[in-house]
Amino acid sequence: MKSTLDHPDQNHHQQQQQTLRIFDPLKVGAFLANRIFLENPNVDLCLSAFQSEWDCAMPESLHTNELFSSALKGVGIVYDSKGNPSEKRLKYFPVQELSKDRKERFRLIFKAKPKWTLAELEPYVGPLLKPGEKKPDLLKRFHEEFQRGKRD
Repeated sequence: MKSTLDHPDQNHHQQQQQTLRIFDPLKVGAFLANRIFLENPNVDLCLSAFQSEWDCAMPESLHTNELFSSALKGVGIVYDSKGNPSEKRLKYFPVQELSKDRKERFRLIFKAKPKWTLAELEPYVGPLLKPGEKKPDLLKRFHEEFQRGKRD
């Protein structure tokens, strides 16, 4: 027989502690970005409209101003609208769906967008690096091959 009585709230508090989950804001943000794209298949989206929808879906407790652009890395690419250069558009371009073959991946990357910043390329190129290999060397070599292939 138990010699002490537990306060009813004490057991409830212990149960709540066991079910408490801590979420990685970046993973939640990337999940939401993927979901928005999948709800609008095969459609390039207006960046500002996409961000508004993402802001509404993102839990306020996880939201930061820098998180949106970080959550898009490896999920979508931003580009200027052809009809309105001041309008930014967003294309679904998930890294997990790209070929693991270096040559094919670079072909797809530069076909999707001819000019990239190093920061934009990071999530698409990082997984291709071999131990000891430097990213600038890999980028230079494959970009030159791609440009050479366009001229032929």
